[in-house]
Amino acid sequence: MTHILLVRHAENNYTQTGKLAGWIKGVHLNDVGRLQATTL
Repeated sequence: MTHILLVRHAENNYTQTGKLAGWIKGVHLNDVGRLQATTL
């Protein structure tokens, strides 16, 4: 059986402002985002 996972980006301080970080250099996951990534 094939499984498909739909995954969105994890949280960072830039996305908390309502903006999308895209490929902006220097934007890293915050503590919540790191927890989201490891939980996945």
